[in-house]
Amino acid sequence: MKSLQIEVYDKNNNRVIKIIARKIDATQHLTVVSLSESFKEKHTIRWPKEIDHWNIFHNLITIYYKDGSFLEISKY
Repeated sequence: MKSLQIEVYDKNNNRVIKIIARKIDATQHLTVVSLSESFKEKHTIRWPKEIDHWNIFHNLITIYYKDGSFLEISKY
């Protein structure tokens, strides 16, 4: 399985973190990023933020949150 490059930005478009992950799962109120093959607690990052909308453009997925922050997902 290929890895995912995830870049998280705050509401002022400043990059907060850049990570390489194996899996991502997003619902309306929670985004879960797994850094390993399994969803073990110590290798999981959770963002309890409400999603506003998302966009897919040329293999780049962008998830926009209601607080103004967003994250970009691409293949690594």
